[in-house]
Formats: sequence, structure tokens, C-alpha cells
Amino acid sequence: MITLPYPVPSGPDWRIDWDAVFASPIGGILRKMDGIRQNPVWHGEGDVLVHTRYVCEALCATPAFRVMDAQGRAELFTAALLHDIGKLTNTRQENGEWVSPGHAGAGARAARKFLWQTLDLAGTEEKRRFRETVCALVQFHSIPSHFLSRPEPERFIPSIAAEGCGIPGFSLRKLAALVRADFLGREADDVGRLLDALSLFVSIAEEYVCLDGPPAFADPFSRFAWLAGRTNFPEQKLYNDTWGKVYLMCGLPGTGKDTWIQRTHPGLPVVSLDTIRAELHVSWEDAQRPVVALAFERARELLRAKRSFIWNATSLTPDLRKRELQLFRDYGAYTETVTLETSWQEGLRRNRERKAVVPETVIDSMLGRFIPPSVREAHEALSLPW
Repeated sequence: MITLPYPVPSGPDWRIDWDAVFASPIGGILRKMDGIRQNPVWHGEGDVLVHTRYVCEALCATPAFRVMDAQGRAELFTAALLHDIGKLTNTRQENGEWVSPGHAGAGARAARKFLWQTLDLAGTEEKRRFRETVCALVQFHSIPSHFLSRPEPERFIPSIAAEGCGIPGFSLRKLAALVRADFLGREADDVGRLLDALSLFVSIAEEYVCLDGPPAFADPFSRFAWLAGRTNFPEQKLYNDTWGKVYLMCGLPGTGKDTWIQRTHPGLPVVSLDTIRAELHVSWEDAQRPVVALAFERARELLRAKRSFIWNATSLTPDLRKRELQLFRDYGAYTETVTLETSWQEGLRRNRERKAVVPETVIDSMLGRFIPPSVREAHEALSLPW
């Protein structure tokens, strides 16, 4: 069980000790929410801090929260405290109205950095599971408000549930509990309509048997095909026509990618951006285009020969991974992302021992952008403390 620096409400009174919460490290984030404006049409209750407190109170009053085990309650309460953290950076005025576009995605990244760096929730599988469950809840908490506007809502809902394949603590039941509290923590005319939409969201999840976990996929290859829209039924098993596996490494500098490769896949060809930088005498601060171009050239040579290999780079965001993974699949390879992580302090220590030390300010910025690979990006997504 994860030990948190703030108390998680429990029975019999389910009271939130706000003094203890504000005295903990998460209190610094909450205080920043004070005075962050919201559109009064949708948030008549006040600023982001007022709303967050209302949401937490509503969550702790719901039966869904109270029947969960201690781990689930800790994940949900933390997610409720952080669910609108993205509004700290994404709130602005447009046409005289306060808006916060993209705050859920920004919030997930900010929550990950805070939990990893400040609360030391990294470096073990238990810590990774807790952290990424909270981040997924923050990232998807706006989805049930507008899922009906999606072209295929019946397909979209199980695709969100599929995140549980890589994040065992995440479920649509937990998401629904957070979202219900989010709706109840608002003062607006549309609360009733949103609660009805949430009920429909839950009903569809129950119908497709994915409320408490991901759909029952036949295997990772078929799962990826379904998530990519190539088949209509999650349980359908497809013929795997790939010729071999290509690994894409992912992780901050200092997480031990080179060591993992040497210990687990000795002799396998490696396309390493660090190695190419050294060959070309290019630093982290220089333009990286020549490095990437040469890396792609070497990858294509291996792909044409149908040779398995490892792509070794930080690969911190889906946008940075998309082109590489698509290239590997275009040549018929089976793709697997391998994400390594360590605690913040251990990562900095290892970085200082590297031949090419990355400035700590750069690593700090990288962590703020980092989005771990999901199962929708590759055939398999492996995450390992290292």
C-alpha cells in the first residue's frame, strides 16, 4: 500500500482533514488554484480551488467511493485533488469568457511530474501503478461529458477501458466515480443533463463488459488491430503476419536503457541516438535533424533485412514515437515499447555518471512533457522499474 503525505478519508465519518491536506506537499498546488477563474455559467460555485474542494467532498460522500478498497480510495482522492491542475496553466480569457482548453491532458502531465518528483511515486511497479492510475483518471475525466459527440461512442468507451491493459489500477468504474463527483461539485444548470449522460456512459460500459477492466482481447496483436479500427470485435483473434519484433525504448536520461539492453538483449542491433550524437559530435543543445536522419537510415537498413533491433532514444511523447513505430509496422515488424523508470533522485545520480551528462534542468523539462506509451501505440507496451 502506497503511503501518502496526506490523509485519505475513511469510515465511519469519511471526513476530509483539510488542514492536514494543505499542510502536505499537495497543499502547495491547491493554494495555486485559489483565484483561478472559471466561467460562472458552468461553475457558479467559484474558482478552481472552491470547485476542487466541492468535488472532493462529493466524492467522499458517494457509495462508490466508500465501498472501494483503501488503494482505490487513495487513487480516487488523489485524482480528485489534482483533476483540474491543468487549469493552472491552461486558463485564459477568450471573447470575454474564462476557458481552459486542453486542461485534462495538461493536468495529467502536471500530475505525473508532481507525483513522480515531489511524492517520489516512481521506481517500483506499485508506485508506477498508483501514479499512472491517477494520471489516467485526470486525463480522461472530461470524456463522459461529451462522449456522445464521438462518431462511434459504443466503440470509444471500450477503447478508453483498454488503458487498463497497461495501467492495472485504472477502470471506468473509478473514472465514473470521479466524474460524478466532478459534476456534483459544480453549480450549473446542466448538472442534471451531465449526470444522465454519465449514467448512459456507465450503461454502455456494463453492456460491453468493460466497467471494471479492459475488454477481453484475444491477444496483444488483435488488441492493437481493434484499437486501430481494423476489426469490429475486441475478442476477435487475427492472424499475426509480422516477421519479428522491433523494440522502441522510452525513458528519461539516466533510467538505465543501455544497461537494460546489454543485460536482456546482448548482440541485438541497436540504433542509438546517443551513439549517433557522439559519432557526429552533436550535443543535446544542437539541432537534432542530422542525428534523426541517420538513425532512420540505419533503421530502414535493418527493416529491409527483416532483422529485429532496438531503437534507443528517450521517445518521451506519442508524437515523438508515432513516426518510428509507423515505420517499423510499415515494414511488417511487430512493435513493442519498453519504458524504463527510476526514482527522481536515482535518475539524477545515474545521469551524473554518464559520459554525456544531460543538464538537470533539461531532465526536469523532459519529465514535464513525458507521456508513457499506451497499448494503442504499439502491439505491446512494457513498463519496468529499473
